[in-house]
Amino acid sequence: MARLACCLVLISLCLCLVLEPALATNKGLNIIAPSQAPSYFSVFPPASAPFAITVPSQYVMAKQLCQDTRKPELCNKVILGGKIDPVTEAKLTIELTSSLALRASAYMSKISTRKDLASGTLNSCMLSYQKAITALNLSYINIQSNPNNAIQSLRKADYHVGFCTASLGQRNDIPPILKANKAMQGMIQAIRSVAKKQAN
Repeated sequence: MARLACCLVLISLCLCLVLEPALATNKGLNIIAPSQAPSYFSVFPPASAPFAITVPSQYVMAKQLCQDTRKPELCNKVILGGKIDPVTEAKLTIELTSSLALRASAYMSKISTRKDLASGTLNSCMLSYQKAITALNLSYINIQSNPNNAIQSLRKADYHVGFCTASLGQRNDIPPILKANKAMQGMIQAIRSVAKKQAN
């Protein structure tokens, strides 16, 4: 998943603004699964990648995201450039993407009081993130046992993130969201490539 490394470098550019603790608990973030999914399938966000070497603060941010994953130690191993099997890395990436979507949504909620921003656009984006997280939860469940269903869910997740980007247009006043969306879509593509290999 070489593309994942590039996506994570991009994430490092926007995390300092998007990394919102607003929804965090004392023990980290819990992404609440949609009501139609069993609670034990909740995706607890994530991280992985070799961008720690560039700037120490990026490594610290990545480690913070790792605490949102089900396997923070394994996530930290990936940050340091360790190799793991593609499916496990894909699952970590799903968690990271979900985490970033949740944090981006929290950032949108924070700036929603600005009078120069259309509330309809922000609400549309926050709803899109919620739908993307739902789709990512389903892809997490199916990536190993039913990769074709996972691929369909990942397409939906990609669509919802892209819909948010299209709604915002190329606004220069909220660049962290546009960068985060681009990173999320890049990671979704990387996950899909693993799911396609699983399906063949």
